[in-house]
Amino acid sequence: MANEPRHPMPETRPLLERRKELRALDSALNALRDTVDGVPQAPRGGLLAFTGPGGMGKTALLTEARARARAQGFTVLSGRGGEKE
Repeated sequence: MANEPRHPMPETRPLLERRKELRALDSALNALRDTVDGVPQAPRGGLLAFTGPGGMGKTALLTEARARARAQGFTVLSGRGGEKE
């Protein structure tokens, strides 16, 4: 199993007017960490879901979420499906 994405990920660009969403993302990632103030905790799994109508910037937000999670040492799994999948 390869660790590289099948399709190259687009370059990250700054997200505009997404402070609230990025704070929520950072909060969720911090909650999933396996340490709290340097104290080891039991490993946890988690799932983040993004919903909304087309054109809202979900793909850009997910790209940023993956980048932030990887930067913090998380294992990131990602998939893509069509509208009816």
